[in-house]
Amino acid sequence: MKNLGEKMEKLRKFRDDIKEKVEGADGEGYKQKRDVLKWLKDVQKLEGEWESMQGSIAAAKTHAYKCCPKCSLRSEVSAQARNILDQLCELKKMGENFGSSLLVENYQVKKVEFIPGPSIE
Repeated sequence: MKNLGEKMEKLRKFRDDIKEKVEGADGEGYKQKRDVLKWLKDVQKLEGEWESMQGSIAAAKTHAYKCCPKCSLRSEVSAQARNILDQLCELKKMGENFGSSLLVENYQVKKVEFIPGPSIE
């Protein structure tokens, strides 16, 4: 569990670095790629699952299980931890594959004023 917590913390820092790079360039004529936006949302969702698992561990420790408490807790947490670890590894790979291609140019068509005058024919 401790190892998984450390990996989650590294993923959070990695996410914050990417978020900082992306938000800094938004006002400079660039926008985030859709893949980057989806990745950021997926990381946030995974953080929610991690916090939920931490909450269920804390709750399970306070409640007495009818059968072996450690076995029930271990079984429940083991499945959640495996799922979170798999998602974490996948998100880490995806984030590393972005490299420097986090942004795309934001092409905006600006409205121009029509000035009447002689036409060239």
